[in-house]
Amino acid sequence: MEKLEISISGSIQKNNFDYWKLNLLEKIESTNLNLETDNDFVNASENVKTLKSAEKTLKECKVKALEKTNDIQMLFLAIDEISDKARQTRLVLERQVRVKKQEIKSSLVTQAQKQILEYCKSKSEAFSYLEQEQFTSVVNLEAAIKGKYSLTGVEKALDNKVRTLKEQIDARERLAKESYQIISSQNHQHSVLLQDIPYLLSLPLGELKLTVENRIVKLSEQQALERAKESESELQAISKEVVHGIASDRIKKYVISVDICSTHTEAIEIARELKQFLSSREQVSDIKLNKQRD
Repeated sequence: MEKLEISISGSIQKNNFDYWKLNLLEKIESTNLNLETDNDFVNASENVKTLKSAEKTLKECKVKALEKTNDIQMLFLAIDEISDKARQTRLVLERQVRVKKQEIKSSLVTQAQKQILEYCKSKSEAFSYLEQEQFTSVVNLEAAIKGKYSLTGVEKALDNKVRTLKEQIDARERLAKESYQIISSQNHQHSVLLQDIPYLLSLPLGELKLTVENRIVKLSEQQALERAKESESELQAISKEVVHGIASDRIKKYVISVDICSTHTEAIEIARELKQFLSSREQVSDIKLNKQRD
């Protein structure tokens, strides 16, 4: 657009307004507003006429002065009109830019999220047990384009973020496969201990191995205690029969075997607990720990 140029030249040819204004102000200030006597009311009526005349005179002078500057008024009106039209168009355009750009950004984010979701679906069974929100969340993608004003910058930032997320997914899958192999390689009898696969896969490899081992040891201890309790119940039943004369045979020695699958130290600890648990039974003569031959 060409440069706008407006030049206005004008001056007041004759003016006694300042003097006239002072006289009117003196008249206004000297006006008595506290009316009590007839004379006060007469003077007030005269003052009303004077002030009304002054108002009329001022309005007429203003109109006459404005008539002489009609072309300037028309210019100002035209300036105001075109300025308002430019403002309205600018506001609409700004809104369109803001809304449309946000729509395109949202569409690009959705496309990027779809890529990540499809990539996660293509991964192994081990990876499917993992919490994937950390990779597929829209929040991460929106954070990647924060402060990017151009659409080109948004696309580039999302491409880099998708590439980074895929690398993180690959690394997490490798670890998950290794952990899943440890879980799957356990004996079938221990599978009941490993039902919380998502939690187990979230553990570091060393902690996972230790957790699995501890669970198996605790299961073995629990099973050993249960077998010991069952044997004790049987012994108590036999003793009761003997005491009440129900059984006709003589008291005999019985050997109770407890199979323990553990390290030597753990086996000694379990044997010590059994001995302490059964030591009060007079029927138990001895508890021995023997290493099974290979």
